[in-house]
Amino acid sequence: SFATPERVLFTRDRVVDARAATVEHRGVDVGMRCVAEAWAYLDGLPDVDAIDASSRARLVAVGARFGSAAANSLSAALERRPESGLLAALLEGALR
Repeated sequence: SFATPERVLFTRDRVVDARAATVEHRGVDVGMRCVAEAWAYLDGLPDVDAIDASSRARLVAVGARFGSAAANSLSAALERRPESGLLAALLEGALR
């Protein structure tokens, strides 16, 4: 993690150097972030015929967390797939 300077880290069974952390290492500030191009991610979202109200509300909330910076990408994706209720819900949240 960027929050972990080069220092000794402790695991359950042994001490390990931060540059050579093992699979057994656990820490709240260590993880992995997956990154994808926005268009590839949005175009890869599944087609959903119907979204129940609870799921739609969660999608709107996710779109709101994406924020207005995501609105252009979501709008472009929705133009390519106008039938996508999933993209429409995300865009609705992003525009809030």
